Amino acid sequence: VKELWLIDSDKETIEIRNADVQDDILFWRKRLYVKGETAESKVLED
Repeated sequence: VKELWLIDSDKETIEIRNADVQDDILFWRKRLYVKGETAESKVLED
C-alpha cells in the first residue's frame, strides 16, 4: 500500500499515510487534515 486514508467522522479529520523507506526500513509519513482543509493524494500527483 503506497497511500492509506483514515477518515474519522467523529473528529472530522482525515489522516493520510504514505509509505516510505529510509535505510531499508519501511515507515509511514503522516499528514493530518481537519474540517475546512483540502486533503490531496501524493500518489495521484505522480
